[in-house]
Amino acid sequence: MLAIRLARIGARKKPSYRVVVIDKRRARDSKNIEIVGHYNPTTEPIELSLESERIDHWVGQGAQPSVTVRRLITYKEKGGAEIEQAKVDKAKAEAQAKAEVEQTERDKAREVKAAAAAEAEVKAAAAAEAEAAAAVAAAEAEAAGEAAATEEASTEQGEAPPVAAEAEAAESEEKPASDG
Repeated sequence: MLAIRLARIGARKKPSYRVVVIDKRRARDSKNIEIVGHYNPTTEPIELSLESERIDHWVGQGAQPSVTVRRLITYKEKGGAEIEQAKVDKAKAEAQAKAEVEQTERDKAREVKAAAAAEAEVKAAAAAEAEAAAAVAAAEAEAAGEAAATEEASTEQGEAPPVAAEAEAAESEEKPASDG
């Protein structure tokens, strides 16, 4: 049974192929029956030359083209321009998708940064509020300490504490009201 397939030629890491008619049971690069074209995928655009009449002849004789050779024949029939354009369109679409993903990642990073800044502001406000509350408490404690010192000073001088004096004044005002 015959096959139309690729036989590799070219140096290492620089592949180039012959399109050959060969017995299916033979190895890839072994003796072929006929060379019906050449294919070089490393150039841009690819180099492809096929002898369509000879390929049709061998297909008529029962040779079966491989999947890759079928693809190359289709490429050659379409002129290659449509396929090359499809490759370009696909590359553009992939580049656009990649750009959109990168933009989304940048947006997420900005959101995370903004959230962190907002959280830092809230913490700073809470710290300032706590500091203000501590200052108020310290001022109240200082005022209470001064009041105690003043009361102590007046007690030492023999005066009644101001609170006690106020209480005595309030009692004396109440007594005449209860008498009469």
